[in-house]
Amino acid sequence: MQTCEGNFASWEQMHWLLELFVDRRVMSNATLKELLTAFVPNLALGSDECMDALISSFMPYLDWNRYDMDTANRAETTVRLDTFCAMSRAVQVSTAGSKLKDKLLSADLVKHAADYLAMHQPSLFKTSVDSTEWKEFLARPALKYVLRVLAGLAHGHAPSQLAVAADCIPIMHRLEQISTGTMIFRVN
Repeated sequence: MQTCEGNFASWEQMHWLLELFVDRRVMSNATLKELLTAFVPNLALGSDECMDALISSFMPYLDWNRYDMDTANRAETTVRLDTFCAMSRAVQVSTAGSKLKDKLLSADLVKHAADYLAMHQPSLFKTSVDSTEWKEFLARPALKYVLRVLAGLAHGHAPSQLAVAADCIPIMHRLEQISTGTMIFRVN
């Protein structure tokens, strides 16, 4: 059994905790899900092995183009993306939390999200946001998760903020100007 050094959780226990998020009993209990979302990423802090377990368990679900196209597995992937978005926001703003976010940044999560935006965004100012191109872009299923992941990773983490700023500011500002019912495009 691989052990996450310095913590009481093993690699296997970390994966087990992460698998709880797709359990129907957990999904139907908002309080339990919220507590786990806050607890699990912070349990991994201070242990490279536990942080790697956390990251590796979500990496297969962070392929934005596949999420857009794969309707067969959308429900499970959506649960995992919702969980990852909430966890990325729940990571403590601390030295230990920064180390986890450094690892997430090193795993190219910001780069992949920025690449997705760059690949699919319509012309920023040559077309109206009411155009067909913009409507298709805004309807992409992965878009709201891309933006939530970027917001979660940037929360309290200057290196992620700089990475987002380097590639995403123009599209973020354009998205701010678009009104939606979910307000997922509002940049705070």
